[in-house]
Amino acid sequence: MSQRPTGVTIISILAILAGAIGICWAITLSGFATVGWFTGALFGSAGLQDWGNSAVIGAISGAVGAVLSIIFGVGAWQLRPWAWWWGIIAMAVSLISPIISLFNGDIIPGMFGLIIPGAVLLYLLIPGTRQAFLGFDA
Repeated sequence: MSQRPTGVTIISILAILAGAIGICWAITLSGFATVGWFTGALFGSAGLQDWGNSAVIGAISGAVGAVLSIIFGVGAWQLRPWAWWWGIIAMAVSLISPIISLFNGDIIPGMFGLIIPGAVLLYLLIPGTRQAFLGFDA
């Protein structure tokens, strides 16, 4: 196995951190979704039920993205060849929930949620990063 580049070390730590934060956010969002949906059903508010449904979708995609991110972070730390593609997929999935937040008008949480997955995805797309995972020089 070749030496892990500093950039890969940083993105693996960021991916694991983003995954942990994503799991916490998904749990929080699912709680809000439950309250919103239940309150809407109780008081006959279709708007709250719609918000609750949207929050459920965001929570599920956030949780999936978080788990994928943690798996990627561990694979990147170990420079596993599969980790590069896994990272591309994980970061793309991790961007779904913040994008939904932006469309729902939650600008600050949405923008915050775009930072780590967006930065990791951009780094993965830099020429030479893939070669680090495959074990040969660019």
